[in-house]
Amino acid sequence: MEEIIVIVPYPSDLPHFVQVLSATPWQLSFLSENELVIQSGADRAILSDGRDCIINTYEEDELAEVIRFVPRPAFFSLNYRNIAFLNQILLQIADRDDVAIDDGLVTRGSALCRRIRRRPLRDWRKKRPYPAQLLQWRHLDPTPETLLEKLRRLWILRFKRLR
Repeated sequence: MEEIIVIVPYPSDLPHFVQVLSATPWQLSFLSENELVIQSGADRAILSDGRDCIINTYEEDELAEVIRFVPRPAFFSLNYRNIAFLNQILLQIADRDDVAIDDGLVTRGSALCRRIRRRPLRDWRKKRPYPAQLLQWRHLDPTPETLLEKLRRLWILRFKRLR
């Protein structure tokens, strides 16, 4: 299963999500007091309350970006296998300005839902590297000229593959 982080305003909890998702035809059940199973036929996703542990995985600058979107955040992990089912779930729970989604890049929930509606079959989960990760490439001298050269080469290679 793959995982994304759903960031909502505190004091949201799993019963809040049950209330939001109760209008859908999906089956909702608790796996434990901290895990909600959302199921539709063979598709299944698990929403877990991760307030205590997820926040510890964020660096200071990442947390500042999260707080920019959601001032008092509560963190939940959403494990899934099917991107189409994930999109349906996100359209229900994340289509608000005070919700953020983290799949490696923090995005406002309403903006992500607009992209999902515009192109429902597009895989929006593509991880984009942070600038700090670009500078951590060991074979690179982190000078701006060398970094720009490397990015230019990557762009040319991708362009050639598309032809």
